[in-house]
Amino acid sequence: MIRIRSPTKKKVNRMSISDWKRKNSGRFFYLNEKEKFLMKQEMININANLLAEPTFSSFDKEGETVEVANFTLVKKYGKGKEYINCAAYGEKSEKAKDFEKGDLIHIFGYFKKREKEGKTYKNFVVKSYNKIEKKEESEEE
Repeated sequence: MIRIRSPTKKKVNRMSISDWKRKNSGRFFYLNEKEKFLMKQEMININANLLAEPTFSSFDKEGETVEVANFTLVKKYGKGKEYINCAAYGEKSEKAKDFEKGDLIHIFGYFKKREKEGKTYKNFVVKSYNKIEKKEESEEE
């Protein structure tokens, strides 16, 4: 049970949480189609090493130029490795200019699959990312 105090009245209403949700459903959240799509995606955090220098390109979308940073990360699992193709769009692509081969990178985003000529490709769409700095060992005197 939750207690709801009316701001104008001194009376306290008691109702169950499910009743409150039913009464207030759809009142607070108005999502556009892009936000609804992102909510359906499984968002993932990954830490991995940069395999090679990022490549940069651009394309036109609805009359605007969109910058793209493409890079590949390698994640080691015991004796195996997993290669992750990543793409950062728009302003997020600027940060990749500071990356070098071998850097440890933290990425957050989702996988997107597409088919082309009978093959399935899996790309990671980056929502945010940053370089993880290595801790330098301090010399003891």
